[in-house]
Amino acid sequence: MHLHDFPDNRMDSLDLLDVVKVVESFIEKNKPVVVYNHHRGDVNIDHTVIHDAVIAAIRPQQGNYVKTVLFFETVSSIELRPSQSQKFI
Repeated sequence: MHLHDFPDNRMDSLDLLDVVKVVESFIEKNKPVVVYNHHRGDVNIDHTVIHDAVIAAIRPQQGNYVKTVLFFETVSSIELRPSQSQKFI
């Protein structure tokens, strides 16, 4: 496990590029072919930022090692986001 000094539940206060660089460094060092990433619909802002950073870091480019990206849901987080088609009164 690799932890960094990111603020808990405040990663939206960071520049996304700073998070992307950390992810890119991890990928370059470990050369994974499969990456597991948070589902974009997660209501936890840190998970959303990580999702976006991982997607940016693994974008198709020459020398990219990643061949498969799998998204996962976090129990008690994903089901709290309302459906895009749901109406509120």
